[in-house]
Amino acid sequence: MKKVDKYYKYRSLNSSGTLSLLLRNEIFLASPDRLNDPFDCRIYVRFEDCTENEILSMFSNQAKMMNPNIDNERADELARQQFRDNNHKSDFFINHMRGLFYESLNSKFGMASFSTIRNNVLMWSHYADSHKGICIGLDTDQLALWMEQKHHEGVEIRPVEVKYSTKMPYLNPCKHPDAEIIYKSITSKSSNWRYEKEFRIIGYGIPNQAFELPQGCIVDVTMGALIPKSDEENLKSIVRGRKDKIKLYRSFMNNNGYGLKIKREDY
Repeated sequence: MKKVDKYYKYRSLNSSGTLSLLLRNEIFLASPDRLNDPFDCRIYVRFEDCTENEILSMFSNQAKMMNPNIDNERADELARQQFRDNNHKSDFFINHMRGLFYESLNSKFGMASFSTIRNNVLMWSHYADSHKGICIGLDTDQLALWMEQKHHEGVEIRPVEVKYSTKMPYLNPCKHPDAEIIYKSITSKSSNWRYEKEFRIIGYGIPNQAFELPQGCIVDVTMGALIPKSDEENLKSIVRGRKDKIKLYRSFMNNNGYGLKIKREDY
């Protein structure tokens, strides 16, 4: 994973999540099914490629996970019973197993998405209220220290870099470890989204939860080129009221091309 200095979060000022981040340093880790891309975290898990013995082994392992006190013989018996009740090559079975995998992701993982750039016209349009919102900059070194502290507290939160491809990845769940399939799922997106240059913070076992970041993680805020005057004044009041001193910037539309320039702003 490449090293970057800052993560940027494009936000509308009308969102409660924006105010939580600015006023209380709260960051929300959403489950994958709350993301805006319907293909997100839904790579092609090819259960149809599994053999009969591989399916039986999978069922047996699942039985032992759900019933830790049973022995291998009983787990194998339950697996054979489940196998007899299902045609493992049928569309119903394959879609059912794939659905269980997606449900597992949604129940076990939370994530927050960021970009490595703050001057992308499309992202200002899509995520920052058509350039009337803001872009919040977070220091990655400070975030790393926070994640390390959470690790010592027993909470696993890690950064990942999103990889883009024209073809959806697919994996055989019987030949690839669960960790590999999960990692591929949460880091793969269509190349249509490449312009976002996305990094994510992933929380393990903590979907749809908010966490308070320490002082020093938020280092700057950039105002959109079309931010209303009243919102600008409210934002400056919030920034002035913070305990830490963060930098304020404003984006401007270029006069001679399709782009934005960023300038430091006093407050």
